[in-house]
Amino acid sequence: MELPERYTPQRRDLGARLRALRAAASLTGTQAAERSGMSQPKISKIENAVLVPSVADVATLLGVYGARRAEREELLELAGILHATSRRVRAVVRGGAALAQRQIGKVEAETALMRVFELAWIPPLLQTPEYLRLILAASSPGDAMAHVVAAREDRQQALYDPERRFHFVLTESALRVRPGSRALQRVQLERVSALSRLPNVRVAVIPENTQVPEVPLHGFTIYDERLVTVDLETSTVTFTEERDVHRYLDLYDRLEKDAPSTDDARGHIARIAASLSAA
Repeated sequence: MELPERYTPQRRDLGARLRALRAAASLTGTQAAERSGMSQPKISKIENAVLVPSVADVATLLGVYGARRAEREELLELAGILHATSRRVRAVVRGGAALAQRQIGKVEAETALMRVFELAWIPPLLQTPEYLRLILAASSPGDAMAHVVAAREDRQQALYDPERRFHFVLTESALRVRPGSRALQRVQLERVSALSRLPNVRVAVIPENTQVPEVPLHGFTIYDERLVTVDLETSTVTFTEERDVHRYLDLYDRLEKDAPSTDDARGHIARIAASLSAA
C-alpha cells in the first residue's frame, strides 16, 4: 500500500534498519526468507520501502535477526504507525466502474445523512444519464457504460426515501462546467433544481467571487459521521479515522454556512441555465 509522501522517510528508515539487522546477522535475503516463511521478493520490497509490512511481519523478521529489545520495541512502534496509516488512507473502489457503483451504493444504503461537496462537476446522485455517459465516454466501452449508468440510476432511487437526508454544497463552477452541449447542461441543471425540491434534499450553491472560509482542494462525501470518500481519477479513497472525519465535517459546515440554499440556490441555478440559453 502506497502511503502519502510525508510518510516516505519513515518507511525508508524502517526498510534500511531491517536491512542492516539482516546484514548484521550475516543472512542473505534468501536465507532470511526461508527462516521467516516469507518470499525473497517480499523481503526485498520491505527493505527498499516499496511494501509497507504488517506489524506481525516486522516482529517475525526482528526475531529471525535477533534484534535487541530496545530496537525491537522502536521498530515495532514505527511499523504500527505506518501500517495504521496505510489502513486509513486506502483505495476501496476497485474492479471496474459498475462494481464501484454497487460498492458505493451499499455504503449509501446504510447512511441516514449524506453530505456532499463538489467543486468540479455535478455530484453522481444528481446526474442525468446523458451527463454521466459523456463523463464516462473516454474510459468505459459501450457495454460497461450501460452497466454503470444502470447502477447509478439504482443509487439515485435513495433520494426518494423520506427516511434519509441528502445535503449538497456545489460551487458555481461545478454547475457551469459541461461535458456536452449547452442544451444537455440546461437539462442537467433543471434536474438538480427539481431534486432540490424533495423534502429530504438540500442544495446550496457557492457563487463565483464568493469569499470562502477555506479553499478546498477537492470534492468529498461524508456518510453520517463515520466515513468520508474522495473521488480520484482512478479510484475512491476513504477515511474512517475519527479525526479525519471530523476535519471534513468542520470544513463542510463552514462551506455550507455562507452558501445560499433552497430558493436562493434554485434561483442561482436558473440564472446559470438562462445564460446557457442566451449564449
